[in-house]
Amino acid sequence: MQVGRLQKKIVVIILAIVVVPMLVAGGFTAAWVSSSFEQRIQAWVSEAVRSGQQWLEANQNDALLLGRILADDPRFVASLQRDPRRPAFPGNVQKIANELGISVVRVYSSGQRLLYSASDMAMDAHWEPGQTQAVFRVGGAQSQLAAVGIVPVPNAAKPRFYLVLGSLLDDSFISDLSHLTGLKTRLYYREQNRFVDIFNTGGTPIRLQLNSPDELRQLVDRQQPFYSTHAESGRYRGLYLPIADSQGHVEAILFGGIARVGQVMLLQPFVLVALALPVNGERIDIETILFSSAVVATVLIGPRLRIVRH
Repeated sequence: MQVGRLQKKIVVIILAIVVVPMLVAGGFTAAWVSSSFEQRIQAWVSEAVRSGQQWLEANQNDALLLGRILADDPRFVASLQRDPRRPAFPGNVQKIANELGISVVRVYSSGQRLLYSASDMAMDAHWEPGQTQAVFRVGGAQSQLAAVGIVPVPNAAKPRFYLVLGSLLDDSFISDLSHLTGLKTRLYYREQNRFVDIFNTGGTPIRLQLNSPDELRQLVDRQQPFYSTHAESGRYRGLYLPIADSQGHVEAILFGGIARVGQVMLLQPFVLVALALPVNGERIDIETILFSSAVVATVLIGPRLRIVRH
């Protein structure tokens, strides 16, 4: 009996002197490790999404450049004034457009009425005064968007016409972006006062849903990116990045993120270790107990940490 009581006292002393302080230290270490890890994820995701933004904007900038060249061509402008339904494009424009991947070539009136189109596709095109870039929905059986540049003609006076040139985007564009960045990618285009994704949805458009109205104001009104550890209904850690033109009009929102792995899954190996004791007669040493305690502390503390956004 005395030996048993002595063993209990020794166990209590060990718990008080060794295990409890180690658990406390493990908790602080877990908090630091989890915070540092989350910040590294945020930095990586943010950099990857911005590379996707640059790829998208490169298409629009190429279209803007070609449109401005046409707007500065006196013969082309004169042909528009004679008959905007039959503009006389310079002979090398088609070759340049093909090399740049520009497949959308349109002429609109100052009232945004379609006058000429190089193809018969249906496109819902509406823009605000001064807007220079946009992402429009393209009609048809397939889900497509058009990333375009908008150029007024003439440049130096009140616009009589608008050149709308750009590239078509489909599921392959999002797939290529995902392969480029290694992230789950969504492109929400602006549809009046809401943002909608027509890719990755099986043909059914999905409306952008954020956790609060302030997040949308940050994206649209302040044109600032927003990082969330519970993005896309809690399924991803990711960044929402507004795509704005030179006048500050937010035309689309690009999202990139990584799937959230259930943190409870981190405990699986230690459950197996615990089961090994009665099944195989394995001994569990003090190092295993301390390490397991640190992991448990990480799982408990990690989700409650706040990430400071700069």
